Amino acid sequence: MRVGVLRGEEPAHCAARTVAHGLAEAGHEVRDLDAAEEIAGVQMVLVEAAEEELARVALRVAPHARPEHIVLHAVPGAGLEPLEPLRRAGAVVGSLVPLFPGLWAVEYRDEVAQTVLELLVEELGGEAELVSGPRRRALATALSWMRFAYDVGREAHRELSVALEGSAHATLFSLEGEHRDPLAEVPALARQRAGMRDSGKARIFTQLARWAAERDERHDVELWAMQEEKP
Repeated sequence: MRVGVLRGEEPAHCAARTVAHGLAEAGHEVRDLDAAEEIAGVQMVLVEAAEEELARVALRVAPHARPEHIVLHAVPGAGLEPLEPLRRAGAVVGSLVPLFPGLWAVEYRDEVAQTVLELLVEELGGEAELVSGPRRRALATALSWMRFAYDVGREAHRELSVALEGSAHATLFSLEGEHRDPLAEVPALARQRAGMRDSGKARIFTQLARWAAERDERHDVELWAMQEEKP
């Protein structure tokens, strides 16, 4: 299948590239699209945009969409409402987000989209789990915590490697091959933090977000975290 990756105007740190890589590995022809009208040359469109920009990208694409088009996004906190103009144009719309190796969160509105997503996930070597409605917010927050857990685990691995240097047991704690989730956009992180009633948890969330931002050179997230940490 011919797959096009369409970026928004702003940089997006979602899982779209992970999905695109997986589809290419599965044998699909994947390429970047420079303009919305270029979707005429592909069968499936993977939207690489931040949650705040999904609706704008959908409006750009809608005039060029055909009933046989498949349009997916990979933003964990977003439902399918931003893609509604494309669904009205006849396109099959859905969401595909990697969770763990072998498990993908999907969302769909009809049986056709369900079948398409389940077939894609099968090609990607995993199982599909429907996550829709309010649970999308919990999914986004969970993936942020998973990213922070990855960073903490890597730090623990480094310290154990020093402590067990020269021991055969040192290799037991390797995290090689672990999936690292991209750090979410600032508005998404702010929503996730705002939903935490436990102030201690919110404070830890902010500190870990800042640490992850330093590693990823995400200066926007780092600045946001610094502002949140101010008394």
